[in-house]
Amino acid sequence: MSGKLRGIAMIAGLLAVGMGAVAVMPGRLVMYRGFRLFADDYVHDFSTISAGGLIGALHAAALAVLAFRLWHKPTTERAWWFVVAAPVLELLVRVIDAVIWRGYARWPNVTGRIYDGLVLTELAIAIVVLPLALYLGRRTGDAPQARVVSD
Repeated sequence: MSGKLRGIAMIAGLLAVGMGAVAVMPGRLVMYRGFRLFADDYVHDFSTISAGGLIGALHAAALAVLAFRLWHKPTTERAWWFVVAAPVLELLVRVIDAVIWRGYARWPNVTGRIYDGLVLTELAIAIVVLPLALYLGRRTGDAPQARVVSD
């Protein structure tokens, strides 16, 4: 079981490092969508911002730390900690982004879509792969079981 958890943690850690690298690249086209229709200088202000920004890079760093801890000591406790922490971190990042960019319309470009794909892959590992590996490992007898020894 520890070999499987270590392999999953290795993949999750590499994805987190890739997510951190892509997070700082330009990846979103942003337009101010406030109501300025009758203003004399009414123009659409477009700019390109990073795919994940500082919050996305910190999110990736936190996932990399969780994956490294799971890789270093592959236990069921640490795997469940990753399962719980990854979606909570993603939800927190989405709420912060919604608050920061509430007056703007955002569209991802290719880099932004790659970043979103990496985030979804991390969530798939946390929500689907790890619980399934823990369940199947326990069910097939891969996990250690207590035995009663009688004299």
